[in-house]
Amino acid sequence: MKVLYALSKYPQLSETYVTAEIAFMLRAGVDVRVWSPFIRLPDVRPQTICYADTLAHAMQAFRPDVVHVHHLNVAHGVCKQLEAFKVPITIRGHSFDFSVEAVHKLVALSSVEKVYLFPHFTRQVIHHKVFALPVAVDSTKYKPEPNKDRSMVLRLGAGLDTKNLEDFFAVARLCAGFKFIVGLASCDDTSRVAHALMAKHPKTIATVFKDVSWEAAERLTKQTGIFLHTYDPKSHPFGMPISIAEALTAGATVLIRDSMAAREFAGDAGLYYNTPEEAAETINLTLAWTSEIRKRQFDRSVQQGALYADHAVLPRILHDWQALAQRR
Repeated sequence: MKVLYALSKYPQLSETYVTAEIAFMLRAGVDVRVWSPFIRLPDVRPQTICYADTLAHAMQAFRPDVVHVHHLNVAHGVCKQLEAFKVPITIRGHSFDFSVEAVHKLVALSSVEKVYLFPHFTRQVIHHKVFALPVAVDSTKYKPEPNKDRSMVLRLGAGLDTKNLEDFFAVARLCAGFKFIVGLASCDDTSRVAHALMAKHPKTIATVFKDVSWEAAERLTKQTGIFLHTYDPKSHPFGMPISIAEALTAGATVLIRDSMAAREFAGDAGLYYNTPEEAAETINLTLAWTSEIRKRQFDRSVQQGALYADHAVLPRILHDWQALAQRR
């Protein structure tokens, strides 16, 4: 079975939900290739053969059984370009790209067979082509790691203003007994955001790393005792951030800005806050945790993270592709 991934930018250091998905499908024996008109990191070795020319060229060269698209805002243009090829299309939505209108436009297209959305989004769009599917973590990389640096507070993500990283620094100023680390992955605004943060905040408050590699991000996630997720709720709906799922899988204590979607995602493994002051208070309280409390919190995180393991999530897409390929 041959599947072409249509991605706007690949490879990227962020959006590891894409690389996790591709890795799982390759291990499952799917012949996966990628079309991406923009090569984000030319020095990073891609997971498979990539086409950077036109989508039509990629289709003619590869002749896939299925085309799989990540992000709703990319999918409509891809579908229009593929009309002449009569190939089934599946689409994976996320958060910044989500809108009810966008989904309705996509499911109206005859070539679109399946649209996979995070569970809390599917309740807003009831349609026979729409299916609930959570984010998926690469289980070959992210595993429970009990040996934590309990004084370390980590934030990993794309270098965008929508990540509300100022809250991270506000929390850091109130937690003298901890070391705060921010790792930013390359994206359109990374350099600007990273330089602004480093210029505004002294290194004594938090350390900022730019262009954190996949391997370094994995090491930091396994090492950290606390993962502090920051987010601007005015920018886009809360999705299922892969950085949180990876941190849970590794057994980190996760702090998330409070919302119904966040609580549905992290469950009782998550700790929630509404203000930087609340987050700082929670972090400072962990200094008094006993070994029993730490073990209980670790187990909760690992148990919640297991819900998002690739082998627990992605067989649904694989089975759908197999059925679509057999129909051709």
